[in-house]
Amino acid sequence: MDLFVDTYFTVSKEKGKSGDIAMIKKKARDEGCWGLCKALFTSVDTYDLTFNDPNMTPQQKASVIAEAVSLDYMFFDQEQPLCRYNDESNSCEILMCLCYCFGCLIPCKCICPCGAAGRGD
Repeated sequence: MDLFVDTYFTVSKEKGKSGDIAMIKKKARDEGCWGLCKALFTSVDTYDLTFNDPNMTPQQKASVIAEAVSLDYMFFDQEQPLCRYNDESNSCEILMCLCYCFGCLIPCKCICPCGAAGRGD
């Protein structure tokens, strides 16, 4: 999903104050053919950080940058292949996205059965 849609994360002091400290934006990909190739074949990501609080200390800014690295690892650098064959269910699984729900990452997949050919059923 991150090939086509920008992903936004907000950093706030309190619940309900969406992005009063900073906004972290993971860009879907760079423009053009080179951007698509880079997104498909490398692990290079592009982030935009916007600091909304002018009174932030360098330590607070460093914390936001560290959080961007943590978010990248948690949501986008999981070693889950986009497409794989499952021997147990004889199906092809295509990872559509990872959903974050109550602290857990839940993979949303499209599962295509391959039929009984070749299994001896």
